[in-house]
Amino acid sequence: MIVFVSSCIITYYAVKLTVRSVTKYTSVLKVPYCYIDAAVAVGFLTLIAYLIQKLLHLIRSKVKGG
Repeated sequence: MIVFVSSCIITYYAVKLTVRSVTKYTSVLKVPYCYIDAAVAVGFLTLIAYLIQKLLHLIRSKVKGG
């Protein structure tokens, strides 16, 4: 549960950071920072989806098992 809550918080702030960094560019490649920051947001969204999947699997196995 702690991992889920902390992942939600990190995802929220990563999305905010991604939106704010659209106009900032890296110094060498001139790529917007939003692409780099979006990777963090997508990674933690994937972690949240995985945690929900595992929780549902656990609940289903407990219901079937009695």
